Amino acid sequence: MINKNHITGLLLSGGQSKRFGGVDKGLLKVNQQPLMQPGFAELKKCAGEVFISANRNIKKYQQFAPVIQDDSRDFQGPLAGIAAALQVCKTPYLLVIPCDMPNLKAEILQTLADKLHLSPAADLCIAHDGKRLQPLVTLMKISVLPSLLRFLRGGERKLQDWQRRQNLAIVTINNQQKFCNLNKPADINQYLQN
Repeated sequence: MINKNHITGLLLSGGQSKRFGGVDKGLLKVNQQPLMQPGFAELKKCAGEVFISANRNIKKYQQFAPVIQDDSRDFQGPLAGIAAALQVCKTPYLLVIPCDMPNLKAEILQTLADKLHLSPAADLCIAHDGKRLQPLVTLMKISVLPSLLRFLRGGERKLQDWQRRQNLAIVTINNQQKFCNLNKPADINQYLQN
């Protein structure tokens, strides 16, 4: 078993939120709280220390946890935030989730740690919802950092392209609702109606 004190958590909230007209999605109020708050609370149950990857509204995010900014100012995507976190991570593992999955629970995140523990050859473990991979719900060994930096230096940005180059373990949880992703205003409206 991987001890939670050997895991650093990272909540990704550094995107441009183009589908929300540029509004910082993680701080949008949903059910009277910031959208990022439910996932953040679950992440804290699974990690000894938690950071937030953000490139704006830093002071607001710092009310929850220390903020890591990536080196770029042109929103290079989640891999830039993950790379920045890996460079300051003091534990053997980094557990990553996005800010917009309010149904994600600590039990699911724990299954990633269990699977990676049982898969010593794997570099990272990704969740699968029964229909598709959830590449932003992932636990990785910090030893992947050199590979990630090479990938980014090569001008590549696609998370799944990088993940496919690693030794992967996959955990399948047949429940798409647990991975409900609020990507656009219509998703929030539907979420609130359920």
